[in-house]
Amino acid sequence: MSDGYFEWNENRQNHLKSLLDELINAGVESDENGLDSVKDGFKSLYLEKYEGLNFRHKYSTLTEYVRKQRDEDLDVLMTNLRIVMKRCDDEALIEKLLKLEDHLSLEISRIASYKQLEESRNTAIELKNGLDTVGSRISKADGDLNEIHENISKVTKDLEDVKSESSKNNIRLVTVLGMFSAIVLTFTGGMAFLSGSLSGIQDVDVLKLTFFILLCGFILYNLILLLLSVIERAVGFDLVTSNRGYKWMVIIVNAMMLAPMAMIALHWSRLLAFRKKLDFDRYDRANPCTPRRAPAPSPWVCASKA
Repeated sequence: MSDGYFEWNENRQNHLKSLLDELINAGVESDENGLDSVKDGFKSLYLEKYEGLNFRHKYSTLTEYVRKQRDEDLDVLMTNLRIVMKRCDDEALIEKLLKLEDHLSLEISRIASYKQLEESRNTAIELKNGLDTVGSRISKADGDLNEIHENISKVTKDLEDVKSESSKNNIRLVTVLGMFSAIVLTFTGGMAFLSGSLSGIQDVDVLKLTFFILLCGFILYNLILLLLSVIERAVGFDLVTSNRGYKWMVIIVNAMMLAPMAMIALHWSRLLAFRKKLDFDRYDRANPCTPRRAPAPSPWVCASKA
């Protein structure tokens, strides 16, 4: 084959595209004159020869052409092509047009299948993306739900702690109020007792009065400290054990009350011993023959003293 044939055949391929466009542009209800002109074009296209060689349409040309057309245009194309074949009386042309129809039908079916496959693929991709989105949302919702459960558990625990602490505070409050009431009653009762006792004393020795006041103060002070210690234990704060200064203050105050009381007691013990000795001497001088200790004196001692 010469190069001229290939050029001639290529020009014929373009002319085939033009005839197919005319079939589409003619519409469904086309007139006979319009389709007759297309029939004449096909006759010239397929039956004319170049150096004894016939024209053969390329499958690639039909593939390229069909891909660029709409589905409704392809339906019009196939309908009008069949009408043209029915009006042909040349068997050679009919044979060429039948091959053209067959190749167009195959390509249209193949491209339709490809489009359906592409649409199915796109639908599958969209569905997969949608499922991935739903899965991510479900995972996020699960995470949020777990976080909500954790927050609920934490809040519930905090509420239980608050409730328990509130109950403890109520108990502590009642204990503190009771202890303060006991302190007030103890202090008031002690002062009333002390004032009542002092008001009934007349011409009392200063040492006895001092000892009595120190003794009452010592008892009241330590009793109040005992009640305060109970209150500190109730509220969970131990002032005596945690503050050394407070401990030393308690010791010093008690020592300031106990020291005079011990001195007064020592003075009283010596005074009582001295008075007892004087009483024994007076008794011995008044009753020389009366024994005050065992054994009794002998008779001759009493006679000699007489």
